[in-house]
Amino acid sequence: MSLRTLLISIVVAGVLAGLVLISRGLEGSSGSDVLKSRTLGIDAVSVVEIELQRNGSEREVARRDAGGVDQWRLYLDGEEDDGRGWSGDPVRVRSVLRALATSSIAVDDEEKIGGVYGTLMLKDQDSSSTEIRFGDSAAGGFVHAEIVDRGKDGIATHRWFGRVERSLRDSMFADGMNAWRSLDLFEMTMTELTQARFQAGNDEAEIQRNSSGWRVLPWDVAADPEVVGGMLGLTLGLRAERFYDGGVYTDDLTGLGDPLAEISLLTRSDTGAGTMIQIGSGVDSTGKEVFARYTLDDGRSYVIAVLTEGLNRLTASPLAYVKRSIGGVARADIARVTIQGADGMDRFEVRSSLGSWVRISKGNEVAATPSESKAIDRLLSILSSEQAQRVYDGVEGRGEGFAEIGGVVLTARDGTAERYEAAIVPTSEGMRLHISRSFDDESGLVWVYASPEAAGSGAWIAAVGTGPGGTD
Repeated sequence: MSLRTLLISIVVAGVLAGLVLISRGLEGSSGSDVLKSRTLGIDAVSVVEIELQRNGSEREVARRDAGGVDQWRLYLDGEEDDGRGWSGDPVRVRSVLRALATSSIAVDDEEKIGGVYGTLMLKDQDSSSTEIRFGDSAAGGFVHAEIVDRGKDGIATHRWFGRVERSLRDSMFADGMNAWRSLDLFEMTMTELTQARFQAGNDEAEIQRNSSGWRVLPWDVAADPEVVGGMLGLTLGLRAERFYDGGVYTDDLTGLGDPLAEISLLTRSDTGAGTMIQIGSGVDSTGKEVFARYTLDDGRSYVIAVLTEGLNRLTASPLAYVKRSIGGVARADIARVTIQGADGMDRFEVRSSLGSWVRISKGNEVAATPSESKAIDRLLSILSSEQAQRVYDGVEGRGEGFAEIGGVVLTARDGTAERYEAAIVPTSEGMRLHISRSFDDESGLVWVYASPEAAGSGAWIAAVGTGPGGTD
């Protein structure tokens, strides 16, 4: 064999040996990596309960409601026993579960974790669970952890140890489940509400729901359903930008010692004062957020931040909620209509009979004339359904040019009666009919009508009211 051939054989053998060694090295490296890291093996969608406990602290629980995958209820600081809790933010809870399910954990041959920093338990819908105990010491950005898989009976089926990133542990326990709370301030729906109150400065609007719909207090008149729906929709949509947990915020800073405004909502299931938000005068540096105190029906209270934009569209003026039509004056329900003069004397009276009007005069009854019937029907139509141009309180409505022309008394078939005062006010745009209603507390409301039909009814009431009496 020549020297050249020998050298070539040695080189080829060396290359082949190198390739074998590299191949074995790669195989060993790949196998080692598989053995050295793994995930928790949980299905985030199947988790129905999360339990979190920092050593020495109260146990916190997040439990999925039966209503759906993304409906979570949080029980903080031992609130599970008394049934209180918070609505969980589904996005935040989902992100926590996703992080746990996908995090890579380096398997640790050393079966110890040192002191326990905190414990996390994930319960699956089949009642099996995974428990993670995090160590309190960190090295190189990692902390030790002990993972225990438990069967449906709670007995441990597998235990192993690993190292997880410290940031994952700290993100779980830094603020606990407080960070998982929903920022929606009102959990109730529109149909659950029975009362709402808006107060700002000297204005206070209170509305209550009864069997006939929403009513505006203190007058107890029908509320405008569109206005009520809009205001309650805006209120239920209010969100906290953040919770100021554990901070010391003085009244001087927040302005909550003398709140600028207050909103409270009550549902049929509330046993206390309902859910309330008090708005302070303190704002952030941008002026876009304001301090507020958020108080739940059970008395728990928190300082939060709320966007001023959402609050600016709410109103505490009670007149804004009053229905623009007087309402409650259905033709079929009226048994008698009486027109009075400005002196309060009865001037004209009719009663309903088989769908027609019968006039009562000095003890006699005669069929109302077509023009009288038309005038009565037109007046009732205005009172029952026509939209007023404006609504005033009893004082503001009696301004310059106000001239009372008489009264209208409507007697229902059940014998109850309502009296309305009528007045005509001239304006540059024509005559306006003012219909007033007084209440027992000496307050009153005035509906201003601008239609030609209303002006015609005003002229008819004025003509009848100045005529001779004698309906007895």
